[in-house]
Parts: sequence; C-alpha cells; structure tokens
Amino acid sequence: MEAVGEIVAITYLGESALTYMIKHSLDLLFSCTFLEGEISVTVPQEILQTWCNSDQITIEGKVQKSEQSPSLQILIEKDFQCLLERAGEDESDLYPNPQAQP
Repeated sequence: MEAVGEIVAITYLGESALTYMIKHSLDLLFSCTFLEGEISVTVPQEILQTWCNSDQITIEGKVQKSEQSPSLQILIEKDFQCLLERAGEDESDLYPNPQAQP
C-alpha cells in the first residue's frame, strides 16, 4: 500500500449518494466524520499498512470525542471475491478469497 491516498466508494440512493472512505493518518488515533453525505474514517497508517499487506481480515478501533460522549466502534473488513462468479460483477479490485480453490 502506498503511503498516500484513500479508498473511496459511493453508493447511489436514488438522486442522492453516500460516499464512504478510509484514509491513513500519521496520528495514532482513529477518527470518523460524517458531513454532507460523506463518511470518512481515518486509520493510523501502520495499522492500515499491516492490514493491506497481510492476511489480516479486520481492523477494529474506537472513537470517543470526550469522556461524556458515547464511543463509536469502528470495524473495517476486507471485501473478498465471491467463490462463485456472478454475472455483471466486477471484482477486479477485491481481495482474493482465502477459501478459493487453487
């Protein structure tokens, strides 16, 4: 994984869109924002690099703005290619499925 950039996906909901992204940070804390239909999760760079370059499936983190505010649990999982082909699906940017037969 490169040291710069972000992963972005968009889900269209009629006339609106929900954008969600994962970004890296040199900071050691997770963060999350939601603004104008965009969810942005920032993950410490070392955690993100390890996840991208290994067989680790999940990243877990926690965001808490203050002692009085409820915490937000962050769970990010790799999107694997399907075991059976599906017509019309582009899986070129998905992780190889660990259960796939060689």
